[in-house]
Amino acid sequence: MKTDITRTLNKALLFGKKNSDKIEFVVGNICVAAGTVFLIHDAEKISDVQVEVANRLDFIKDADNDPDGWESKEERKKYVSETIKIAVKGYAKGCWKGVSLVAFGEFLQYISHATLTKKYNVVNTALAGTAAAFSNYRERVVKDQGKEKDYEYLTGGSMVSVEQKPDGTVTTTEVPLHTMGDARTYIPHSFFLGDVKNFYLTSGNNGNVARGIDDLLRALNTENNVAKIQGYIFENKARYAMNLPETVAGQAAGMFYEEPDGSTNRLSLFARGVEIGDPSLLEGKPEDILFEFKVVNTSKDGRITVKPLEDNILDRIADVDSASGIPKFGWFKC
Repeated sequence: MKTDITRTLNKALLFGKKNSDKIEFVVGNICVAAGTVFLIHDAEKISDVQVEVANRLDFIKDADNDPDGWESKEERKKYVSETIKIAVKGYAKGCWKGVSLVAFGEFLQYISHATLTKKYNVVNTALAGTAAAFSNYRERVVKDQGKEKDYEYLTGGSMVSVEQKPDGTVTTTEVPLHTMGDARTYIPHSFFLGDVKNFYLTSGNNGNVARGIDDLLRALNTENNVAKIQGYIFENKARYAMNLPETVAGQAAGMFYEEPDGSTNRLSLFARGVEIGDPSLLEGKPEDILFEFKVVNTSKDGRITVKPLEDNILDRIADVDSASGIPKFGWFKC
């Protein structure tokens, strides 16, 4: 019996810890609502206090304007002190419940936001670690088995669908992975050419595909120029310019134009492990090619490295510059 009670309590505590932000927010809203009800209910009491205080203030004003209004300064000082006491006591007695509940509710809402932010930071840190590990893993695959194998492992290549007809004959069809289960759901910052709105695709007609890719590159180059001016770019901003659907991850993911070490970045597209522009990109069925947004970094001495997008550049937004009042994005003043 004692064990069952302990288990039940532990489950309740675990539920509370898991949903602490929601509980704090809901209870906070209830307190604010209840406090508002109390304030409305006690409005008549507060109104009576206001009338009394207003009358006493009018008396003080009239007495100040009348040469015979006060017998002495001590009398005026005593009257003013009594008025302040009446106001404080009356307002406190009339609305302390409502004010206390509203204040406590607002405090809980603030705590809820802080709790949610803490959980978000934990998840974001874990996600960043996973993304870095995945990127390092892919680099090792490329080094050991080449870019083609990396692409095959990344997208799963294709699957064979086997169908037996009523007459007993069996047909096999090779089905690309992204039609079986969307690769974009587990490969961040990626898309297929078919995702691009109004992108004209015809198998075997590389000319149309090349023109479409040129359009994507021109749009991306424009966004890189914008990033050079404003100092940063979000993935969804580039997606919008390229007629791609925006994503939840793209709201925070992106890059800064310049790094603290003085190196510069540009956003680029890669497919099958190579940057767009390689002729091999157009081999096979172009609609099955998975494209990835990546950052090309150029150091001060001209060394070029490729790295993934930052999953959350908002984390690098720092304080506001005290002199200019302009927000600083990480080290960059925009």
